[in-house]
Amino acid sequence: MPVFKLLILVGSIIAVNNCFSQEHAHPITNKREVSFIENKGQWPNPILFKSKIQAGNIWVQQHKLLFHLQDYSRLNELHLKPQDAEEIIYGKQLLVHLNFPSSNSVEIIEKQNKTESYYNYFIGADKSKW
Repeated sequence: MPVFKLLILVGSIIAVNNCFSQEHAHPITNKREVSFIENKGQWPNPILFKSKIQAGNIWVQQHKLLFHLQDYSRLNELHLKPQDAEEIIYGKQLLVHLNFPSSNSVEIIEKQNKTESYYNYFIGADKSKW
């Protein structure tokens, strides 16, 4: 049964990313690729990985997938007509938790296909370490 739950988890990630993700094309094969950013201390500890999707973000945790869906349509409209901009722009958001409470804990993570992209983060309040 745990293998089945893992397959559902992986299938869910792939399906959502295929529908919504902002994949990038592989430089040689020109195929779309989905990338996940590893948590190296830039987010709270429960988070293992994050993937940017067109509708927001997917956060991967132990026993959980968190979908943070955001509607940026009004903001995009205002980029085309900045003269119509309001003082405050509120976007619609939805947070969806997919919990897998009886699933096995991930002990070893095998990372493959390292991308050429990199991200910089400010970690901590000590500005001398920035």
